[in-house]
Amino acid sequence: MLTSIGQMADFGIKNRIIIFDKRHLESFQVDTASHLLSSFMTESDQNDDVTFSFIHLILQEFFAALIHYLPFYSGNLTDLLNKSRLCPKVHGELVLRFICGLSDNTTRALLKPYMEELSTEASRKVVNWLVSILQSEMLESYKKDKRRLLNVFFYLFESRNKALVTQTLKPFKCFEFFRVHHTPLHCAVLAFILNCCEDIERLYLNECNIESEGLEKLKRVLHTIKDIRLCGINLTDEQMPLLAQLSNNRSLKYLEFSSKAVSDRSAGYIRELMQASSSLQEIR
Repeated sequence: MLTSIGQMADFGIKNRIIIFDKRHLESFQVDTASHLLSSFMTESDQNDDVTFSFIHLILQEFFAALIHYLPFYSGNLTDLLNKSRLCPKVHGELVLRFICGLSDNTTRALLKPYMEELSTEASRKVVNWLVSILQSEMLESYKKDKRRLLNVFFYLFESRNKALVTQTLKPFKCFEFFRVHHTPLHCAVLAFILNCCEDIERLYLNECNIESEGLEKLKRVLHTIKDIRLCGINLTDEQMPLLAQLSNNRSLKYLEFSSKAVSDRSAGYIRELMQASSSLQEIR
């Protein structure tokens, strides 16, 4: 049953279908009488036409990823991943993130009580794909397209493969995301990457519109970076205590930030940072 639902979900993602009729269900041999179906899909009866849709689109995307880990599924995962590298929109970013997430042994173990053993071969293919997109020539192209690079970081974050991140991102000494909006989730992903890459010397997040929650996630991984640029991220007085915690960074040499929302009340935090950071050469 899960294989049938997964195949239909995958077909829907590829063809931008979120509402399925009885013909779709019959084609993929989805049993409408199964109680399992109602756990994932809702039925709608309008004008004598019965249709089905997943309870949430993200559930359809998850099943479209899960199908590639089910035994006896004949789909070509390697081909799908290679095509996705050239055109990510073919399958959708969330599907790719789910596929990468399921490559993690711990994640797959959480699903064991509910289904049979998931494919370790699929996991190996995903890891090999991640290695291929992180080869030096690919990294150079990603450096020019910051949003695409951030998408790759999401894949690595979902894979939870710290050894892979450390090994493949070793050539990087600087991460620069000028004017790339960072939600708290983006900051969590970046924090994971930075935690794996201790050789990063420069981090430029100018005009990334980072919120307090995002700064909270990043503060724990900024302790080894020498050059941090945070201009134009609209820091407030309430966020300055987070910035002051950079005093724990004994490698920090350059810190740049600016914000019209910061008042004289924050002067004490800046003074504290300057006094505590013996390595700090310039702050502006």
